[in-house]
Amino acid sequence: MTLSPASIRSRAWLLAAVAALSSPALAQQFVGNWEDPGGAGTPTVEFFVSPAGSDITGTGTNANPWRTVSFAVASAAPFIGTSATPAPTPAPVSINVEPGTYDTAAGEMFPISVPAFGVTIETWRPTATGNPAPFDRPSLVGTGFAPNRPLINVDFIGTPGLPPSTIQTLEFSNSREGLRLEPGVLGVPIDIPIGVEVRQNYFHDCFAIALRIDTAADLTARHIVEDNDFGDLVEDLNAIFGWAVREASSGTSSTLYRSNRIQNYEEGIQVLAVNKGIAAPRIFSNFIQLAERSVTLDDCDSLVINNTIAFATDYTGAPALEGLTINGGTFVVSNNILWCPIDPGSPGTPAVDLTINGAVGTLVTNTNEDIPADPAPQFVGGDAHPNAIPTFPVDLHLTSTSPNIAAGTNAEALDPINTVRSVVVGGTIARTDISVDIDLGGRIHRSGLAVEAGAVPLVEIGADEVEFTGADVVFEFGSRIDFPVTATQDRFGHVLGQV
Repeated sequence: MTLSPASIRSRAWLLAAVAALSSPALAQQFVGNWEDPGGAGTPTVEFFVSPAGSDITGTGTNANPWRTVSFAVASAAPFIGTSATPAPTPAPVSINVEPGTYDTAAGEMFPISVPAFGVTIETWRPTATGNPAPFDRPSLVGTGFAPNRPLINVDFIGTPGLPPSTIQTLEFSNSREGLRLEPGVLGVPIDIPIGVEVRQNYFHDCFAIALRIDTAADLTARHIVEDNDFGDLVEDLNAIFGWAVREASSGTSSTLYRSNRIQNYEEGIQVLAVNKGIAAPRIFSNFIQLAERSVTLDDCDSLVINNTIAFATDYTGAPALEGLTINGGTFVVSNNILWCPIDPGSPGTPAVDLTINGAVGTLVTNTNEDIPADPAPQFVGGDAHPNAIPTFPVDLHLTSTSPNIAAGTNAEALDPINTVRSVVVGGTIARTDISVDIDLGGRIHRSGLAVEAGAVPLVEIGADEVEFTGADVVFEFGSRIDFPVTATQDRFGHVLGQV
C-alpha cells in the first residue's frame, strides 16, 4: 500500500485534522460499544467516509468526508505504516464510516488491506437518527463467489507500538470471503502477540468463509471475536454452504470467540492446528444453530464453556449432523447446552450432539439431547427442530422455568486460585473472560435462596444467563468485562507467556 500525491493532501493537514476532530461533541456520533483503539487519553487520528463523500474533493473530515474505505485506509499510511515501511508518525487511526453501500461501483478496491496494529474501522452516523445494529451500518458488498478474495484482509503487521486493530459494526456480504485475518503474509513477521479485535459485525452471504483466520508458523495470535452475527437475519434468507468461521494455526493461536450468534451456515466454527502448530480456542457464551456441523475442533487445546449449540440441520445430504466434534487434542467442555434433535426434513440422518475422537479432557455439567435423562432446555423459541431450510434463528434464551437456570458448575467461571486471570466483583472472584453471557451481561449471580444459605454464586447452563430481580442479587458488569491491564496481561485475560 503506497501513497500517491493525490492520495493525501499533506502530512501537516492531517496533523491539524487530529486537533480539529477531537471535539467532545463528536463522541455521540460513533456507534460501537467500544472506545477507539488508543483508549482514553491517547490522541487518535479521525477520518470520515460517507456515501455522499468524494475521494477527489473530500478532505476526510466529518464535514467533507471521503467516499471509500479503501481511500481512507490508504490515506492513513503515514500513521499506521505499510507492508514495507513503518509509520513515520505513529498514531492510532479511526476510520468512521457512515451507513450505506460500499462496493466496486462506488470505487472500493477489494480486498482492503489493513494492518494488525493501529486502525479501527467502525460505524459513524452524522446524526443521532437511524436504526440500531445490526441493520443500520456500512455495508461492504463484494462481487459474488469469484474472485477468491475477502472484502477486508488484515494481511500485514503495521506498527507494533500501536494498539491492536479493530473491525467493528460493519456489514459484510456478497463475497467469497468477508474478513480475513492473516497478518504476516506481507512484510516481516514479529515475535510479539498479534490480537485483532472483531466485534458487532454482521456477516451474511459470504459464500465460502465469512471470517477466516490463518496464523503463520512464526506468529502468536490472540484475536478477539465478540458479539458478531453470522448468517442471514432478514427476509431474503439463504443457507450458506461454507464456514461462518474457519481458523487454521501453524503458529500459536488463542482466539477468544465470545457472545457471537451463528446460524444458517453449513459449518459454524472450525478451528484446527496444522503443521505442528498450536490452536487453543476459547469458545464462550455463543449461540450456534442451524448448521450441519456446528463446532469442529481438530487437534486443539480447547475451552468450550457456556455455549448453546442447537438444531443441527441438513443442507447437503450429510451422512450425519453434528453439534460439537472434537478430533484429537485436549479439551474442557463445561456448562454447554447441546440440543440437536433429528432434523425432520432428513429423518434418516443421525444428529449427534457430541463426538470425541482421540481427544483427552473433561466434560462437566452439560445438557445433551442424546441423553434421555437430560431435560429439555425450554428455549424461548421452543425446543423442537424448526424443520425449515433455511429458517429464522430460534430464540435460544432460556425461559424462566428452564431447568438449566442455576444448574451449572462454577468450576470455570469462578477461579479463586488463579487470580491472575480473575477479578474481584462484589466479594466474588470471577474469571472475566468467561463471566459474560450471550448478551454481554454478567455471568455470575446469586439467587435469593443461595444468598440466605451462604452458598457460592450459581451460573446457568448454556450461553444465556438469566437476569434476576427482587430478592435476588445480580452481579452486573456493564456492557463488557475487561481485565485490568498490567505489565503481564491484556484486558481479555491473555497472560504473558501463556497461550
